[in-house]
Amino acid sequence: MHEVISKGQAELIDIVMPGQTNHYGTLFGGVLMAQMDKAANIAATRYCKRDCVTVSVDNMVFQRPVKIGEVIIVTARLIYVGKTSMLIRVKAESEFLGNLRQIIIPCADFVFVAVDKSGQPIPVPSPVLSTSEEQRLFERGKEIKENLRRIC
Repeated sequence: MHEVISKGQAELIDIVMPGQTNHYGTLFGGVLMAQMDKAANIAATRYCKRDCVTVSVDNMVFQRPVKIGEVIIVTARLIYVGKTSMLIRVKAESEFLGNLRQIIIPCADFVFVAVDKSGQPIPVPSPVLSTSEEQRLFERGKEIKENLRRIC
């Protein structure tokens, strides 16, 4: 079974409201992390058409705070596929009143595993890579996944 890797994409857009912020009036980091996890889950599920769960998150660096009223744009893109796991690269940006986007988190790598109804890992489709960029990202994703294995 094969699937085009570009099907593993998602974008979430939201506005920061007062209930999502701390006493400084900036977005709680956990709220943004949840949105990034949700986008990554959508990308993984779109690709393999199975239930998916988060296994790990790596390299999340907050570059700037996000204030009430700013719009958050979270983009998730599948970059690597193993036997049962997938590596999704997620970035977060913000904009205010339609101005230029500013990076909040340049990238974070989420690993998801496809699971059956009992929660056991199951195989995912082999990826079809259509562009040189997909091939480059796939090789980079393979390196990242191998490094995660050595760390854990």
